[in-house]
Amino acid sequence: MRTVTNYFLVNLSFSDLMMSIFNCIFNFVYMINNDWAFGRPYCTINNFIANVTVAASVFTLTSMTLDRYLAIIRPLKPRMSKASAQLAILGIWLASLLIGSPCLVFSTTITHK
Repeated sequence: MRTVTNYFLVNLSFSDLMMSIFNCIFNFVYMINNDWAFGRPYCTINNFIANVTVAASVFTLTSMTLDRYLAIIRPLKPRMSKASAQLAILGIWLASLLIGSPCLVFSTTITHK
């Protein structure tokens, strides 16, 4: 079960689970009440997590596609190793954190009376 594809699938599942736990529920409550009741700090964190997890999902799917493409186009050449897959996953999360970092600086709430 410890294959490169399964490493990517676990990473994809983890990013989707983070989106479900830390983002979807809070946004659902916000849309129903039309009021952000979770405070300013979590507004920033919520936007950050949303961007990071979506970027991680997209980058993971892209990496899986690249791995499958190389396996089909070059069937006799060695495939991606487990260590390189783990390194790719680390790179995926670092790039996702970098992409989501502006949300930590610029996200805020505006109070309407």
